[in-house]
Amino acid sequence: MVEHNGKFRIPEYFVEFLKYRGIPFREQKFLLALIHLQSMKIDWPRVRNLEIENRTYWADLRSLRDLGCAPRSNDARSFKSSVTYWCRCELFDELYLDQRSRNLIWKFSETVFDLMANMERYTLLDGQDIAYCRSDLDLIVYIGIAGRSGMRTPKFTIFDGWRNVLKNGGYDQFHPLNPRKIDARLRPILQRWANKKNIGFVVGFLQDGTKPGYSEVEIRFLHEDSKWRKCQIFNAKKHKRQYSIIPTSGWPQQRSSKTAAFPEDDSI
Repeated sequence: MVEHNGKFRIPEYFVEFLKYRGIPFREQKFLLALIHLQSMKIDWPRVRNLEIENRTYWADLRSLRDLGCAPRSNDARSFKSSVTYWCRCELFDELYLDQRSRNLIWKFSETVFDLMANMERYTLLDGQDIAYCRSDLDLIVYIGIAGRSGMRTPKFTIFDGWRNVLKNGGYDQFHPLNPRKIDARLRPILQRWANKKNIGFVVGFLQDGTKPGYSEVEIRFLHEDSKWRKCQIFNAKKHKRQYSIIPTSGWPQQRSSKTAAFPEDDSI
């Protein structure tokens, strides 16, 4: 058993896998929970280690429920459904519930160990924050926040209009984003994270210039350790449409600014 603080790493490749494979929300949380639980038992090897790769691991269903993988009840139907889903995928060599449906047993495939070995760029996730997520978009936003918080000027993008339809391994056609539909889903999610993490967000809709309509959404965010200036985070030239979402207590104060959210010569 390795020492653990409730946090675990996933490589950028794994982030992209979750983001664009169309995996149902419940199954994403299930997969991340197993990676989290296995990270508590081992250090993921950087090179092939058959002794570790050939082991099976187990966890009681209560541990998985604590990570938000299923309703808090004694019903195992949700887990049975997840097992059925992931048994069709290349990520597991073994995955099943014991005879009394109280414990889950799994063995990740070589594919997962290959993905987890590439930690040159990774995102540090918190198991309890994953449990806090309520939808697939909620999880995408959280992973974006977790993966970019260490930047001086943190930002990430979501809703790629070119990735809605894929054919023959490439892009098929462009589907412009619908701001009204996106706002209805995105605004309450960002407000929850703003209040929970004391983060201020600026949401900007982008146009790539090749087709009419919005092609992507960029989310810039400010916290106490970021170093945004107001003229940077609010970018009217790049953002064709933008708005901000802040905690109920107001804009967070950056450490780089002694009296306001932004430096004194650029305050709100």
